[in-house]
Amino acid sequence: MGVQMQKTRDSIFDIMKGIAIISVVVIHSCPPWQLYHLLSFFHVPLFFVISGYFSKEKRFSEVFLNRVTKLLIPLVFTSLVMLLVVSLLDAVCGTHSIDVAVKSLLLGTASWTMPPGEVYILSAGPLWFLWALVFVSVYWSFFQRVNNELLRGVLVLVFAMAANLSKSYFTLPFSIQASFGALGFFYAGFLVKKYGLLENVLGKKISIVCLIAFVYCVGFSNIDVNLCAYGALYVPEVLAVLAVFFALHAIVTKYRTESRLWSLLNFVGRYSLVAFCVHSIDQNIFVYWLPYKIWASFEGDFQTNCAILLRIMLVIFTTWLVSKNKFLCKKVFFIE
Repeated sequence: MGVQMQKTRDSIFDIMKGIAIISVVVIHSCPPWQLYHLLSFFHVPLFFVISGYFSKEKRFSEVFLNRVTKLLIPLVFTSLVMLLVVSLLDAVCGTHSIDVAVKSLLLGTASWTMPPGEVYILSAGPLWFLWALVFVSVYWSFFQRVNNELLRGVLVLVFAMAANLSKSYFTLPFSIQASFGALGFFYAGFLVKKYGLLENVLGKKISIVCLIAFVYCVGFSNIDVNLCAYGALYVPEVLAVLAVFFALHAIVTKYRTESRLWSLLNFVGRYSLVAFCVHSIDQNIFVYWLPYKIWASFEGDFQTNCAILLRIMLVIFTTWLVSKNKFLCKKVFFIE
């Protein structure tokens, strides 16, 4: 599964995405609370920051034809596969509901419950992220026309506040509210690129402010983009995620080598879209695995560590299998 890693600028971000997607898998595997809380400050938000960093000025028509289409096709494909899996599980186990599955996928909800007796309610899993990124891309095609950065920043805050307030009363379909909040992380990545904050002195000063925000948020706040939950009123959370962005970029830039570990992270990051879709399906079948049922009989760290390792291996291996299918890579996931 080793992938030859070229020391290019893009490989740095692929490795960062690889770390982020593995963090997504870990956080969905019931890790210890301290680890869960720490990973929540960058696992998904980091993808929005990186997307904003690489955003380019495009008209709405270009965004729709390129960005939106390339996200919607893998999203729809994965949704259909997920519905097929749910149908099979419903027929065999009788524990899934097609109605719940369709509603979950349309709403883009990532939450799920499994009460005693294994009454299982399907979730869209990480697919909510793709819905949110679709809408963030659309919003940005209009936001980029605002030339005043202060005004643009105010608009981003208004969107985030609207998401946070409205989520308590109703849920819009297709992760629209989540996309409102995600816009701030996307915008932060755009600003980092625009002002060259990864290279200049100003960026180093800002990274210190971000680090302070990170420490504060880890101690007194929380982030859940899907639920529009920002414990410290949003701005500190955006800065906290930027702190991780700056730190990971510096660490990867300095320490990456041609070793198998770095190459593996580079591979997972390059195929992170595939990994997201694979994990969305895995999120809804994992509890039915025989290995999981065996380990569930144990208590403590052993069960948790085995489950986490197993899921990481599953996602990486399945992603590798998909990467070998030229049709899926080119026609569904648009990866050359």
